[in-house]
Amino acid sequence: MRTYKSFEEYIIYHLQIAEFMSLIGFYNNMMPVGGCITTDMQLIDYGYNNYNNHIEMLLKPGDDLFVTLEPCPMCLFYICLKKIKRVFFLYSNPNYGSCGGKLLLLPQIQNIYKPEIFGPFSNSRSSILITYFTQNIQRTIT
Repeated sequence: MRTYKSFEEYIIYHLQIAEFMSLIGFYNNMMPVGGCITTDMQLIDYGYNNYNNHIEMLLKPGDDLFVTLEPCPMCLFYICLKKIKRVFFLYSNPNYGSCGGKLLLLPQIQNIYKPEIFGPFSNSRSSILITYFTQNIQRTIT
């Protein structure tokens, strides 16, 4: 059982895991969005988004979610339905972000549970990978 000296250490440790998972996703030709889930401050699961799964699908009520990219509207709605305690994200999603990006949806949601949202924490390697990945996808489509 891992213990943390501070809440900040807890956040940094799990955001680093999420960022590492985004690298694995990138090297597997998937969208470089990684994440991990904790329950009672203990790591439960981790992974990256692929064609079949998003890390959000593994959530249970009361969990904390750490992701590299700000949740989109679909992911945010799922997070609210699952009654997730807190969401921490590294990189804002200016086009589809629903927690402070272009589509600021969280304040507009009514009559449904709202998690605490923390982020963005940085424009990390994840943002560079996401930009690179989406530019290469656009080149192969056109």
